[in-house]
Amino acid sequence: MMYANRPIKWRNELKFICTKDMRTILKHRISSVLQLDRHAGETDGSYRVSSLYFDDWQNSCCHDNDLGIGSRSKYRIRMYNKNYEFLRLEQKLKSNGKCAKRSCRITIKQYKQLCRGDVSSFIQKETHPVLKSFALKIQLNGFTPKIIVDYKRVAFVDYAGNVRVTFDDQCGFIPVTDLFLIDKGPRIPFQENGLSIMELKFDEFVPDYIRQILQLNLLRQTTFSKYYISRLSAQNHSI
Repeated sequence: MMYANRPIKWRNELKFICTKDMRTILKHRISSVLQLDRHAGETDGSYRVSSLYFDDWQNSCCHDNDLGIGSRSKYRIRMYNKNYEFLRLEQKLKSNGKCAKRSCRITIKQYKQLCRGDVSSFIQKETHPVLKSFALKIQLNGFTPKIIVDYKRVAFVDYAGNVRVTFDDQCGFIPVTDLFLIDKGPRIPFQENGLSIMELKFDEFVPDYIRQILQLNLLRQTTFSKYYISRLSAQNHSI
């Protein structure tokens, strides 16, 4: 099978801190004009996002975030609603204030190979560019699983304008990476109780009606990184 290297599509990504009351108001407003994301499964439109993050032996992805490096990337394996039959390997990139994501589906067998560093077959054979590039990272830079990040998300989408608004709550981490496919473990919260993370993703601009509904000028913008905060919280928790 031939895999085409598609051009990277860069987008804007803004993050804001919301109180519980503000989140309720904004979700009510935005639901009147945008559709719920296709992953929505619960009665409240939410779904669970679980991500297994990798880093190298120097924890460069974590340190790059701490130092505010302009161009950086990180790798994770993600699943929704604990559906381990649908796993995605993702590379999240940031450059000059914009974000992009490259991804591909992987099997449970491939997931296990990546976790134990058995990647020679991915490098030698014709595989998806994201899988091959990550396999090289594992082989050359010693990328290994570091932490599981888990949270509840409600997402709204404007498909015509390619605008996405998400609200993330109940953020927590699991330090034992072997538990990624198992729905149990010592889940430790790292998000302040009562606060929500709202993310706004768009291509070139936010339509005026969405900007007015969200009242961005009243919200506190943040550079909140779930991976970085979870690693920091895990380090403090172990002391």
